[in-house]
Amino acid sequence: MVPICDLFESHLTVTDLQRSMTFFGQTLGLELAEVFWDRRVVFYWIGGAATQCSGYGRWGPGPSG
Repeated sequence: MVPICDLFESHLTVTDLQRSMTFFGQTLGLELAEVFWDRRVVFYWIGGAATQCSGYGRWGPGPSG
């Protein structure tokens, strides 16, 4: 598998946040940056936490406030 190494920012709305976390974290190997359970929002680092301004966010169903 070719590693994901360069993306400034992207956001997706998903129907199953926990399933999405498993896929992006375990399958794709992205490093978890931050989780906001009350807002149903998860962010991952692309290229690791040492990279500047790289993030990939997922929103669960419903308002993300």
